[in-house]
Amino acid sequence: MSSAYQAIEQKAEELNIIEAYHDDLYFHDFNTLHGENPPDKFLWQINDCGTHLYPVNEVDSSLISLLQKKDEKYALFFWNGADLLDLKDLTACQISAKIRESTK
Repeated sequence: MSSAYQAIEQKAEELNIIEAYHDDLYFHDFNTLHGENPPDKFLWQINDCGTHLYPVNEVDSSLISLLQKKDEKYALFFWNGADLLDLKDLTACQISAKIRESTK
């Protein structure tokens, strides 16, 4: 099992906020991270209605703004290739900078 998937699965279990669409994590995210071309780096959003995984090459600041929410049943993370970083309290500009920094 990939270390990226292990990290998001562990975080999902720790946060325990998914109320619906559990297949987002256990099927879609699993298959994305274990497929032929898994992303090295990605943004991962978890909320009460499942998860969303966005490879870094698909991320722009407008997407980041859409991903940000002010809700207790929400979290946003960045897998930088080694660690799952919590982004919930960062601005879209700070998140973009963190992504650019990791892709140098």
